[in-house]
Order: sequence, then structure tokens, then C-alpha cells
Amino acid sequence: MNLSKTTVENSMKKLIELGLVDRIKIDGKKIGRPKFLYVVSDSFQERVKTDLRKCAERILSATA
Repeated sequence: MNLSKTTVENSMKKLIELGLVDRIKIDGKKIGRPKFLYVVSDSFQERVKTDLRKCAERILSATA
């Protein structure tokens, strides 16, 4: 993808803060850095629908 590690980390942090991605710790070795799995939040689709609906309402009200 040709992106730096910092760019990806910052983007993932923002997605987690917004509640669009969940970070799950993977149980494994007790030595070394913990491993995490990043998954799309269960509420992702509903949140996107709601946001798109609000955006469409704003556009329609601005053009009226």
C-alpha cells in the first residue's frame, strides 16, 4: 500500500475512536508484544446508513 507504519497506526486509532473498528487482543505467548486483531465494528453498517441519511437531508435542505 506504500504507507508508513505511523500513517496506518494513526488511521487505525481514529477508526477505533469513531467506533468503526474494534481492536481485539489475541491470547498467545506471554513473552513479547501482544498481538491484536482489527475487525469492522458490528454497528458499522448502521452508522454509515445513519450518516449518509443525515448528509442527504442536509444537502436536500440546502438546495430547497
